[in-house]
Order: sequence, then C-alpha cells, then structure tokens
Amino acid sequence: MAKKRDTYNYNLWDGSRKVYAGVTNDPEVRELQHRRDKKFTRVEVRKPAVSRETALEREQEAMERYRQSHGGRPPKYNN
Repeated sequence: MAKKRDTYNYNLWDGSRKVYAGVTNDPEVRELQHRRDKKFTRVEVRKPAVSRETALEREQEAMERYRQSHGGRPPKYNN
C-alpha cells in the first residue's frame, strides 16, 4: 500500500536569511502558528506533498547541508 503524501517541507526566511526549516501537513495553519513567536518575511513551501517519512528525511538532509555551510550552526529558530 502506498504511503499517504500529505506532508510538506518548508522554510521561513527573514530577507535572504533562512531562519527555520520544518515539516507540516498544513502550511497555512503552521505559518499562523509561527507568526506568534518568530520573525520572518516569507514562507517557502516545497511541493508536491510527500510522505511524512520522506519529508523528515529531506529535512534532516537539508539541516545537515545548512550546518556544513554555517559553521555547524542550525537556522536561528531550529535550536
């Protein structure tokens, strides 16, 4: 049986700086939740939706690439 493809990878940006990376099954609601406690100027949602497992794998890979190019540090809100 095929896995449900209902999860998106997304990034929050403050200008040209990535400040958060995550996964969600509802990008619009997640953006509203983040607006309560994070400062960012735009949301970038990667489409199409994929399985949650695939989204988490992509997130892990993206975080590793980010850390490699930023002295081991994660994006601002991914502490």
